[in-house]
Amino acid sequence: MIGFDKADGSYIGQWQPKDGGTQMDDARGMYVIEGGRNNKGTKRKNDQLVWITPTGIFKTTLAVGG
Repeated sequence: MIGFDKADGSYIGQWQPKDGGTQMDDARGMYVIEGGRNNKGTKRKNDQLVWITPTGIFKTTLAVGG
C-alpha cells in the first residue's frame, strides 16, 4: 500500500505486510479507516487498513498518515 495526500498528490509513505504478506493472499476487498484527530486535536491518529480474504478479516494500523 502506498499513501498519497489527497489534496496535492504528494507521497506520504508505504506499508507492506510482515512475513512475506501471506495473510493478504487472495484479498477480496479492503478499505481504510481514517485516524482523525487525537483528543487534543493537534496531531492525526494513524489510519487503519482492513481487508478480507477467504480465511478471515484482518486489520492493521498504518505507520503513515499521522
